[in-house]
Amino acid sequence: MNGGPTQPDSLAGKTLRHYEIRQKIGHGGMGTVYKAWDPRHNRSVAVKVLHNFLAYDSDYVKRFHREARAAARLSHPNIVKMYELGEADGFHYIVMELARGKTLDAILEDQGRLSVGRALDVTSQAIGALVEAHRKGIIHRDIKPENTVIKENWKVKITDFGLAKALNSNTKLTMPQARMGTPKYMPPERCLGEEDTFKGDVYSLGVMLFEMLTGRSPFNGNTPLAVMYQVTTEPFPKVRSLNPEVPPEVEQLVENMVHRDVTKRYDAFQVLDALWDLHSRKCGISATDAPGTPPSAQPTVLMRPMFRNTPLDMTPHGDSPAPFDSGDPNPAAHQSNSVVDFVEFMQDESQRVAELPPPKRRRAVISTVEILIAIAAAALIFYFIKHRGS
Repeated sequence: MNGGPTQPDSLAGKTLRHYEIRQKIGHGGMGTVYKAWDPRHNRSVAVKVLHNFLAYDSDYVKRFHREARAAARLSHPNIVKMYELGEADGFHYIVMELARGKTLDAILEDQGRLSVGRALDVTSQAIGALVEAHRKGIIHRDIKPENTVIKENWKVKITDFGLAKALNSNTKLTMPQARMGTPKYMPPERCLGEEDTFKGDVYSLGVMLFEMLTGRSPFNGNTPLAVMYQVTTEPFPKVRSLNPEVPPEVEQLVENMVHRDVTKRYDAFQVLDALWDLHSRKCGISATDAPGTPPSAQPTVLMRPMFRNTPLDMTPHGDSPAPFDSGDPNPAAHQSNSVVDFVEFMQDESQRVAELPPPKRRRAVISTVEILIAIAAAALIFYFIKHRGS
């Protein structure tokens, strides 16, 4: 390894390609994260640089690039955007949106637990991100508070989508590294070495919701193996035994998210449906905010999923062709997803319009109505032309 690149920890103050590395802001099992300046786009970004022991494994690097390209397909307001994947001076790196804020882990350490309303608000934003990822065949595999960034207005950003699969596939790693994930957030099936599923992400989010409601972890073994043993053998603690203020319906949601039997565990769509039902019945969503919450931070507006039965691309992209390959492994699913994408766009647009001041809001509403009328007119013209010809 003589003559190879220096350790990623030593990059502060240097330039990687055109990115000016400013300071180290994080460190994990995959690499070191830096705050950097992108002069081409005049913006601050986050740059994750792979550890050397991973970068020297060519098989891992190929998997890493494939997974990162798949994750780059995701576009959702609660998912950190991925800008670039590349290599320079012997370093493999990812350039991402810089999510300014505190991790949920740091917030829970400062505040203990959150109010029921705030906990459900964070969960609703995170589950929206999971619905988008699962609908496109991507499993996160490492959902945890450390990967959940909370901005000043309580906007949630989930980081590291799709990247855990590549690390988990590296057979040259030692055992603690090879089973990707933090033990107390790992679903029982992963602890037992079984295949990952989309519902594994739901389990991890359920553990996060439990922690937000109670201020403690469900399992606290002295070693990672002890925690994994507890996850697979001991009953999951009851939320209301630790916080009686939590409504029974919310406790039931947690239990449905962390069910040990995967076939009985909720999927992401079911969690979204359940959150809507809790919201409509006001079971905690409208509760007071947690201490220290900025007064401008309002709970998220929940939208009932309009296409609950949208087909999923059920092939995790680590095992499918790279997303930029010519062949689409599931074209029917992607065709139907375009309708859902349009609906999600309209939902995001209506929420954006609602936040505008009254004069701008009126102009935006008029413009939106004009666009919808034009679309409807075009559809009617197409319909009459097609049927007149037949």
